[in-house]
Amino acid sequence: MAKDRLFDSGYLESGSDRRRHYEDALRRLLSDSPGGTNTVLVGHMPQLNDVAGVVLQEGEAAVIRPEGGGFKVVRRVWPDGWDGLGR
Repeated sequence: MAKDRLFDSGYLESGSDRRRHYEDALRRLLSDSPGGTNTVLVGHMPQLNDVAGVVLQEGEAAVIRPEGGGFKVVRRVWPDGWDGLGR
């Protein structure tokens, strides 16, 4: 499904029109409220770093909240930190 690979920019040259297309699409997705549900995105470093300036370590996750037409990284979570997330 095309949506599943929306941000599969692979090894596109940094600054290329095609890579900027993917960055803009990811920025819009992160800025849009999912309508009462949560959305989980799985990926690799370049895209999130390019769009949000976040460099995650192996196994780490970022919790992102849409906010005023943009988005904010509200938490970074290590695999052993999920249990305490709801507290």
